[in-house]
Amino acid sequence: MKEISLRFKIFFKENKIIFFIFPILFFVHIIWLLAFYPGLMSHDSVVQWEQAVNLHLNDTHPYLHTLYFSVLIKFFDSPATIAVVQIFFASLIFSLIFSYFYEKGIKKMIVFLVLLYCISIPIGLYTITLWKDIPFSLALIGLSFFLYTKLKYDKLLSRWKLLDWLIILLLSVIVIYFRHNGIIYLLFIPLLISFYFIGLKQKIIFSFIIVCIFFLLNFIVPHQLSVTPKPFWSKDVYIYHSMVGFYVDESNAYISEESKMLLEKLIPGNILYEKYTPLTWNPIYWGSINEIDRDMFNSREFWTEIKNEFFIQHLFRNLDTFLLQRFELMMAGLMGMETVATHGISKNDMKLYLSPLHENTYQILLSLAEASEVGHIKLIVWNSLVPLLMLVVLFVYSIIKKNKCIQVYTIMLLISLPFLFIFNVDGDWRYYYFYYLSLFISIPMISLEYKIIK
Repeated sequence: MKEISLRFKIFFKENKIIFFIFPILFFVHIIWLLAFYPGLMSHDSVVQWEQAVNLHLNDTHPYLHTLYFSVLIKFFDSPATIAVVQIFFASLIFSLIFSYFYEKGIKKMIVFLVLLYCISIPIGLYTITLWKDIPFSLALIGLSFFLYTKLKYDKLLSRWKLLDWLIILLLSVIVIYFRHNGIIYLLFIPLLISFYFIGLKQKIIFSFIIVCIFFLLNFIVPHQLSVTPKPFWSKDVYIYHSMVGFYVDESNAYISEESKMLLEKLIPGNILYEKYTPLTWNPIYWGSINEIDRDMFNSREFWTEIKNEFFIQHLFRNLDTFLLQRFELMMAGLMGMETVATHGISKNDMKLYLSPLHENTYQILLSLAEASEVGHIKLIVWNSLVPLLMLVVLFVYSIIKKNKCIQVYTIMLLISLPFLFIFNVDGDWRYYYFYYLSLFISIPMISLEYKIIK
């Protein structure tokens, strides 16, 4: 006990600023939770919540994230439990980040960033939102910063403590398995560690553990829990959606009569024009179109035809327009332009779930949130493009200056971009939330580099 007490005293002495910043961040998040109690939930959240309660897991949304819901509500049966855990980890991660840069001497900048963090409407709302994108974004930011600091001071893996390995494994599992497109990090995390760190034995052991976790979480655990796999058409509907984007916007793309007729086998043409734009989410997936031909929808042969038409004929003829469509979709997401970023914050939208504990606070924060989504204000408040461009600048700078620490930080975050560009299904801002959060690392990182150069 004396040794533990001594270590705690040393940690407190060396990291006093953490114990000052953490309560501030935590308290601010709690205010948002009191207003939007027991947390914000969209259709995705409600579906996962029902699965978590009944333990009928479905991998349409990552089953591990739903299982995480199920475990937490054993302690307190409310969405607020998940919200509080997210609040805790968001506050912990960013208090560690802010204290690190504060100790490096850029104190005024950190005071400004703490204030900016506290008044950020996106952070206030998203930290209490029950989406898989939130723990994914927090874990990715935490892992990127962790690798940045470890490479800076301890790139010899043999000197890492058990706690270091547990942290990187926990964050890696969340990044890889809490969001389906996080699977790319199954390859990239071991690769980055192998390339930037020193210690062959530790690299092999780490990679082996990651592979074992992959087989455990992809095959053994789902079988034991009787997890229902995603339906066979779950990815094909995105291809259909992309083709419909051309269908409803013929002025910008060539689409053959054969392609039109194939699309209309599933949904009548007038309904396609009514329900779709090139940048909207896919209503087929949520079953909001009653006119779907269900026999065709459940036909593997039909979806095979769709894939053949898209990859063999359609994509070849319209590659330039397809790329433009992808770019517009990505920009809509980065700028928060196409989808309402504050899903379900009105009591009218979530009658069964939203019960503010302080009505006046709810009305004030609701008004601020709604005002943040108006016109040019939205382009400022809900902007992930500027943080993304800062990451690109930092990456270029790190290549020129051969700064490996900044390289590993920027690569961890930028590596998702091409995959989001190609595979993202809609322009939802939450997919790019981690870019917004990166602002609170990139700004002090740039300031620190400027201070060193100067």
